[in-house]
Amino acid sequence: MASVYLIRHGQASFGDDDYDKLSSLGEVQARLVGESLRAKMARPSRILTGTMLRHQQTAQQALAAFAQDDVDLPEPVSQACWNEYAHQEILGAYDTRFATAAGIKAHLQHSSHPEKTFLNLFNAAVARWMSGEHDTDYSETWLQFTARLQSGIQSVIADLQAKENVLIFTSGGPISYLAQSYLGVPKENLMQMNWTLVNTGITKLIRSRQGVFVASLNEHSIFEKPENQHCISYK
Repeated sequence: MASVYLIRHGQASFGDDDYDKLSSLGEVQARLVGESLRAKMARPSRILTGTMLRHQQTAQQALAAFAQDDVDLPEPVSQACWNEYAHQEILGAYDTRFATAAGIKAHLQHSSHPEKTFLNLFNAAVARWMSGEHDTDYSETWLQFTARLQSGIQSVIADLQAKENVLIFTSGGPISYLAQSYLGVPKENLMQMNWTLVNTGITKLIRSRQGVFVASLNEHSIFEKPENQHCISYK
């Protein structure tokens, strides 16, 4: 069997004007997931990342773990098909007050339960995007988002060789969609899955003669060790 490992990026800079960079915790998470990947395989045969900085920074930190064994790694290839949906645009289309991180911060300051408030408004914004009824409001529609992910994964699957291990450093949205697609879970449950994905959690797809299957979802056992539990995060 051949395997594809979908790795969510480390914690990004949530709440900052520039979200697309790892926090200091995100860098630690990426190094730890590298140790986890190193324990799973001697050498990945291919390494893909999205074009977002947080994807590439996560890959860089994680792949350093293989240097301990003097492994000759393939050069990572960046592909836009693995990028996250445009969350800020989706929020802004739902309510212009949320078009910037500063606008969201200002709104949440008046809430007694800011995290719950944010989850509710984000879920509503994504539901509006997914409905297809307001497609002209978005630079990338839900159907375009899913089409690029299907194209990306099919390209990877088509080239898979027996016992090959492919690493893909991406985001929670793409991982949730692909996992649900293979599991047959309705798209309406996308965000329920998305919110449960930990930073640098690993989702494993396997290709056998019978097809492609989800072998594991959101695996993060390295963070369940007592000394690493403080590294668990979801944003």
